[in-house]
Amino acid sequence: MRDERSINTEHWIGSEDENLAQLAAKLSERGMDTYSGYGVGALIVVDYTGGRDEVADEFKKHNTHIYGGFNINLSGMEYKVHAEQLALFQAMLDMEISGLFSEPTLEKVVVVTTGNDHSLVCGHCLQVFNGVSDHYNWDIEHIDYISAAYEGNEDKPENYHKSDWDFEKFTLDELLGKSYVSNKE
Repeated sequence: MRDERSINTEHWIGSEDENLAQLAAKLSERGMDTYSGYGVGALIVVDYTGGRDEVADEFKKHNTHIYGGFNINLSGMEYKVHAEQLALFQAMLDMEISGLFSEPTLEKVVVVTTGNDHSLVCGHCLQVFNGVSDHYNWDIEHIDYISAAYEGNEDKPENYHKSDWDFEKFTLDELLGKSYVSNKE
């Protein structure tokens, strides 16, 4: 039976980047930025099967969850909340509270903006992903960061077509470069 908790649900929409981008686009419309009106939506995909290539793909489909977030930058706020961080923190909360999952693996991050442009993760978010990856022993060389932009002329995510998405794909390791220091000894 599928869990019905908003975005924090069994990854039943499939792992196709187009489907994930469409859902992230819907989240981007909920983003709140009183300064620019620029919304960002992010999804992260976490595998709870205990690691890569240890189980059959069919089993893996039922143990992958997605977590979503959108940006929040309201007038009077000293700090803003980034979509990627909100999604990541939801996943961490789920992992820590449930206690049911051993060795979760962060598979990918998918980001879409209301500007339909390619938005790369900021340095602050990269440092957060780096620190959390150290904590969970995730290999940043295998975590995909996917920036999706919609190339069509429709203005609502529900009208987007799969073939009209343009993706820029990196690993978090590629984006981090060599400037960040690992927390590992």
